[in-house]
Amino acid sequence: MQNLKSAIFIFLIILLIFNNAVISAPSSLTKCQKNSEPNLTNSTANNPNLFGDGVKEYNKKNYAKALELFEGAIKNNEKNTNALYYAALSCQALANYEQALVYYGKVVDLNADPNAVSYATQASVKLKALIAKANRKPKPIALNKPYSPPVVKSNDNPDSLPDMAYLYFTKPPGSNLLLVDGTVNGTPTQFYFDTGAADVFFSKQQLMSIGSIIGGDAKATKFAGVGSNQAGDAYNIKADISVAGITRHNFKITVSEDNYSGNANTSLGYPLLGRPFWDGYLIDIDSATSTIKFYKESSNKLPPGIDVPFILMGRHVVVNVTVNGGSIPMIFDTGASGLTFTEKQAMSVGILVPANAKIVQSSGVSGTTQAALVNVPFLSVGPIQLTDIQAQVVFAGSMPFPLLGQTIFGNNWEYIIDYKKKKIRFICR
Repeated sequence: MQNLKSAIFIFLIILLIFNNAVISAPSSLTKCQKNSEPNLTNSTANNPNLFGDGVKEYNKKNYAKALELFEGAIKNNEKNTNALYYAALSCQALANYEQALVYYGKVVDLNADPNAVSYATQASVKLKALIAKANRKPKPIALNKPYSPPVVKSNDNPDSLPDMAYLYFTKPPGSNLLLVDGTVNGTPTQFYFDTGAADVFFSKQQLMSIGSIIGGDAKATKFAGVGSNQAGDAYNIKADISVAGITRHNFKITVSEDNYSGNANTSLGYPLLGRPFWDGYLIDIDSATSTIKFYKESSNKLPPGIDVPFILMGRHVVVNVTVNGGSIPMIFDTGASGLTFTEKQAMSVGILVPANAKIVQSSGVSGTTQAALVNVPFLSVGPIQLTDIQAQVVFAGSMPFPLLGQTIFGNNWEYIIDYKKKKIRFICR
């Protein structure tokens, strides 16, 4: 009973903080109705219909049709940078990587806009790495290596923290999670980019598969998430992590004790790149161009948009969300698809699971559990209004708050997370 009173007290404090926060945005509810093409150049004016129709097909994931339209726009104007860029994205979605490189190369050759050149260059580097990786024979996964102390890294190596960095992401087949490239102790590794993760998180199996071993200096800790109602056992160790030119030496990572053989490891597939890695940076996530940009927090050159305040609970970004007329704190989570509630959290805002609800498998760092799919008629984040959103109600989960997944905003909203000022700026594209 005492624990329940404490939990209620903390919850009320959080709501009080949000209710007194200043939101520098319109008071009326807002919907983003614009097309989601990147604002790379003004060349679309030469043939707006072909390009605009292509963007619509691209957003519907009709990539073959979109490519046909973009190539029509390019035929009419070979210097149409937007059409070239989106033709490259369409080829990439169709796994035609060589042709994608051709289109990205033309964007770079035109040199019409620094942003266009930067996006195309970043994407080309990634594609060349994917092609090279596909041509290599896969290495066997070593699951039963003996434990040995890790290699001691030199403290003389300074961290690499550039003022600005660009990162391209993809989405694995059947998933809406953001997959990015990096290295661990110099070994190429892919991560899920996860603003909802409080740490850089590996399963033991994932770490061993890239040749890193948990040594005797590991420190015991706990972790929690979707998949279990209990906190799991884990260890903290040190490693060198590098992503998008940002490198941190002797960086603390969390490794789960359980390998999740045939369970969460199979469904998650990749380690999580959580918030501590980009401490000191603004994070700009643009789903329309599949890019993530990092800016030092001292940067004040942000485009205009709608500001939504958040608070940090530990390392979680927590925003106040209105669901069906009731307010509830939620974790702003790029590592989640859509909305995810526990049963108690769903009931607190009037979400009931109907008897005929579709049951699916939901996976997280704590394992895999069953979840019911439900419909949320109305949801708002600050003044941003969303309707008819699908949500998962998980039957097992130790999440402190529900998860607000980035996919519910679609490609129409770009958002910048400013940890120093504790706000998220939403920009209607």
